[in-house]
This record gives sequence, C-alpha cells and structure tokens, in this order.
Amino acid sequence: MRDEGLSKLLPVRVTIVNIDLADGTRLSERVAAVRGTPRNPMSRADVIDKTRDLIAPILGRETSARLIETVFRDRNHNGHSKIAAAPSTRLNSPLGDKQR
Repeated sequence: MRDEGLSKLLPVRVTIVNIDLADGTRLSERVAAVRGTPRNPMSRADVIDKTRDLIAPILGRETSARLIETVFRDRNHNGHSKIAAAPSTRLNSPLGDKQR
C-alpha cells in the first residue's frame, strides 16, 4: 500500500512497519532512515551477505563467491569496477555451479 505522506519525502527513504497481534494490539514503528540508504548505510559485510543471498540461488555458491570477490577486489584497487567495462567477461558457465 502506497503512503502518500511518505512519498512526499522522496528521495529520502522512510517506512512505517505495522504489526497486528492476535489480541488486537497494533505495534507500529516509523523508520526514518531505511537500511541501505546514505542515511543508514550497510557495512561491506552486510552488502556481501545480501548479495550472496540474492545471487547464490541463481549462480550457485562457488560462482557467487568468485563474482563477489572479483567485484570487491577490483574496487579495492581504484574505487571502480572493471566488470562494468567488460560485460562479455564470464565466470565459467552462464548458470554457474548451481548448487541447492
């Protein structure tokens, strides 16, 4: 459900979380700086964990680990990734080592 009051605050990312309990109690929390935004950044470890959670089911654990390591290794050298400049670079199979 879109909250027009929150939409007016864009580009700042604000959210409200409501939880209705079985006894009728409603818990509500307004988060003024959503996680992963400039006002509440994620740590490198958090970004890596989130990335792994999102891509490992598609690429597999080993390919995902190599991709993550490659991106962060390149960024450690100059702050920019060489991967964007070389879109034809492949990590073995297009489906990786898909492991579930």
